[in-house]
Amino acid sequence: MRAKKNRSNKRSATPTHPCGQTAKGLREIEPLKTPLQRGVFDWANQGLDVRHSSSSIAPHDDERTRWRKRTLTLKLVLFDIDGTLLNSGGVSRESKALATEDLYGTAGNLRTVHIGGKTDLGLLTDTLGAHGYQPEQLKQAMGTFEAQYAKRMSEIIDDYTVQSLPGAHEIVAKLRQREDVLLGIVTGNASLTTPIKLRAGGFDPDWFPVVAYGSESANRNDLPKLALKRAQALTGLTITPEHVWIIGDTVLDVEAARAVGGNVVIVLTGFEDHEELLAAGPDIVLNDLTEFEERVTI
Repeated sequence: MRAKKNRSNKRSATPTHPCGQTAKGLREIEPLKTPLQRGVFDWANQGLDVRHSSSSIAPHDDERTRWRKRTLTLKLVLFDIDGTLLNSGGVSRESKALATEDLYGTAGNLRTVHIGGKTDLGLLTDTLGAHGYQPEQLKQAMGTFEAQYAKRMSEIIDDYTVQSLPGAHEIVAKLRQREDVLLGIVTGNASLTTPIKLRAGGFDPDWFPVVAYGSESANRNDLPKLALKRAQALTGLTITPEHVWIIGDTVLDVEAARAVGGNVVIVLTGFEDHEELLAAGPDIVLNDLTEFEERVTI
């Protein structure tokens, strides 16, 4: 757990608009390359959805062979981050608002809007649509936004208390020990901020070989499908929808699981209304992840 310090929000004095609307006299922000842009996920060009790892662009043949030698049926377990594995104390909201102000001159309603499992691309589209920006413009500029978003998060994260939620570390550790389970992340977070938050909560991003990010689609329902494709490309195995499990804390997590035909476990450790969560029809509802091992059979 990180101790909360006195906050000092450092705002860039010279923002830029990445959608071809750079104001006179404003500096250009050099965009960092996202995992997608670095070729880590080269599924669009190669027909593959590969693992979230900087060590390789595509899974090696020996890695696929290792998975194929396992005789047990492989299960794909996909965790949400915020409200499920950890509570970030508001650092995502604030760093996202700061980055949006830096690049677009306004944060809109990002500091007050109910996030509820929405993707970062979706939130940006909703917020800036009211200011004349088109969805395709924002999607094309996502790499620049992610770079500034990650920069802002790195600057202020020590001012916030980021902590893992009850039972999260324990169940991740137990699932990692199983040879018939492949762990992954399906998150509304962008690709460059996801590892920052995971590490702040004490989770190694490499524990989750498969990831689908909120910077890849405005629609969260697309993300489990991407994760499933990447898992199959990584292992060389067919993983059927009934062996896909999504662990989350919002109604959108339920809907995303149904979109891929998978199972969904909801934990009541987020900020969603409990009655609305129950009405969404999850397969299993837990008070927190300490109940997972006893109540969930994967």
